[in-house]
Amino acid sequence: MRNRKKNNNWYLYWVTSDGYEDCFVVAPNAQSAKRLEFCTNGFEWSMLRAERVMEVPKRYDKITNYLWIRWQREHNPEFAKTSNIHQGAYYAENWLLERLGAKWRIIDKKKQMLLLDKVYAHNEYGESYTYVIGARYLAENSNSKINFDYNNYSMFENGIEEILYEMMGMATKDCHEIEYFFSNSFIFAVSENQKKKYNTINDFINGWSKKTLGNLISSIEESFYIKEEWKICIKGFIEMRNQFIHGLTTKERYNINDEWGRRELISFLAIFLDYCEPVKAIAESCLIASLHFANNKLINK
Repeated sequence: MRNRKKNNNWYLYWVTSDGYEDCFVVAPNAQSAKRLEFCTNGFEWSMLRAERVMEVPKRYDKITNYLWIRWQREHNPEFAKTSNIHQGAYYAENWLLERLGAKWRIIDKKKQMLLLDKVYAHNEYGESYTYVIGARYLAENSNSKINFDYNNYSMFENGIEEILYEMMGMATKDCHEIEYFFSNSFIFAVSENQKKKYNTINDFINGWSKKTLGNLISSIEESFYIKEEWKICIKGFIEMRNQFIHGLTTKERYNINDEWGRRELISFLAIFLDYCEPVKAIAESCLIASLHFANNKLINK
């Protein structure tokens, strides 16, 4: 066992094993972090993975070394008698995680921990899982729809709220445009199933434009053959659109008045904007087809 040398850095690692005993370990390198779990809990070496989370500042050395030695004296007195013992790799306790920036919450009756925009949690069976949110989600899942300028997570982190509000504006704009395109795509109203409800072209246009988005999509699917991938895409869009429009920011998970909630909201919006892109292209094409149909087939009637 050895303490860090003057120029050696120690790091916080997330060590995974069987999915139930995954834990945080402080160690000088990944091998040392894995070795602690290997020796303590007897996991096979091939099962262990150590992901570096962040550097642990040197100012915490003194207190962690003291706590480690005190634990050894209580649980391993023979070893504690060894002169000049120094701390080796150790399991990170909550006090240290909190000082490193960790936050905890209960959501859906389950405890979660957030550190550097990564959520650590357990499912109903006790198996651990992680997912990224906020600036880290955008940094690791960038797409053509989100063109914010960033070079690394720490720089991107500083403008997180400004990014959130810009994304909300983009999502609102996409929702409005998609609904406008579909509601004015009256060509769908002249299908066999729909035209029985209308007598004139104006009836088609007025009746179709008054439908809600859900009814518009239902009417299209009722009258036309729709490819399965389009159905999946539009279903995902409508479900997320309804959540976004009808009070998403007041939900506990996405509470816009809470820092954690705002970061969850960013990853939700990033996924939603991915859905919006192809749906908007399809909706716009439907409007263009309607105008083309009117100009070429209906203009003289």
